Amino acid sequence: MLLFILLLAILGLCGLYGSALRASARAAEDLSRQMTSLYAGPHEFLVAHPFSFPVSRDGYDTVCADLSELGFVHLGSIEDRTVSDALPTMRTFSDVYTNDSGDTFCATYRIQTPECDLQVVEFLTQFEDGTFLTTTNSTPAGWMERPPEIDTTIIEHGSTLQLSSRHAERLEEAKVAGEKRVLAIVSLEDVLATQSAFVALEVRHRQSVGYLTYDEVVTMSARDTTPYLPGARRFFHWSFKRHVPGQLSQ
Repeated sequence: MLLFILLLAILGLCGLYGSALRASARAAEDLSRQMTSLYAGPHEFLVAHPFSFPVSRDGYDTVCADLSELGFVHLGSIEDRTVSDALPTMRTFSDVYTNDSGDTFCATYRIQTPECDLQVVEFLTQFEDGTFLTTTNSTPAGWMERPPEIDTTIIEHGSTLQLSSRHAERLEEAKVAGEKRVLAIVSLEDVLATQSAFVALEVRHRQSVGYLTYDEVVTMSARDTTPYLPGARRFFHWSFKRHVPGQLSQ
């Protein structure tokens, strides 16, 4: 969940689509402050009360109905409080479910911003060796590199059924290929622990690459074809690094 919300923030902040480098520098400073806050350390996950959040329930109810037909059980709702504190205008919660064997859980959350209105669905399996398998419809998650321990497949606009089916196929392939043992998720406490472990990998990876690489700046602005864009990208990345302690030389 963290990467998708952060990517929406990046798209809203970056000044790569205009000619004002001063605005780009301000956006880079804002982004560096948010990313260093998000990836400074462990995240705080809390049990959530859905009706206290300013997002529509429609998408949640649809996914709930789909998952019920697939045999998933609703475990409850959670909030990444660290993300909410860093990006209060994007505050949301996740409904979480598990299947009868406990080898797969599903998290769904709603993102509502001026740029995007999407019900994200992500299936996740954790293995005993600390690696993860995820299958999601959150296309922007592919624009930032995930840690090597998190194997992600994205099905753009995929339905809950399509995502579930593909995840089950990938899980079987992973078990056969690597003799992997699944860490069962059967309670809300298990979900909180799994999410903490998942985000810890993301935090460590972001810190190891200096939070944001130039290649990621290129990827997220790939649709812009203006002639000055290469220089604007370099300037944005330099400005970003300038505001991250110890990162300017990288």
